[in-house]
Amino acid sequence: MKFFVANIRNTHTRRAYARQVMQFLAWREGRGAGQLGDVRPVMVAAYIEQMPGEPQTVKQSFSAIRMLYDWPVIGQIVPTNPAGSVRAPKYTLKKGKTLVLSRADAPVLLDGIDAGHLIGLRDRALIDLMTYSFARIGAVTGMSVGDYYQSGKRW
Repeated sequence: MKFFVANIRNTHTRRAYARQVMQFLAWREGRGAGQLGDVRPVMVAAYIEQMPGEPQTVKQSFSAIRMLYDWPVIGQIVPTNPAGSVRAPKYTLKKGKTLVLSRADAPVLLDGIDAGHLIGLRDRALIDLMTYSFARIGAVTGMSVGDYYQSGKRW
């Protein structure tokens, strides 16, 4: 699965894509398509159509399959990407599921953290950074001081 390591920086996305590809490969072998070149667009479409789960998961699986076949096409092992001509399942999100902290609630939350000790300062800094940058906690905890720099007039 080194093609995912080379192209996907996020560890969680890499794991999810690898899981999706392994499920597809097992399904493919059960249909008599043992080699990468044996898979045709109709097989990819059939797999996507019969796949159970949330629309987001199906779309992620399709993206993983398409990425799986990009490598052998570039390396000229298979002539075409069988997922390339298959239409991706539609999924649009009109309204997000995550609640947003309002402008009035942010100072109340931050002022409610006791900054009199180190843990409180840490928590306040993390929440402040997440509020300012809209970053997830995993991204914020992975940051270092060098990740904060000036670009033009913005930091």
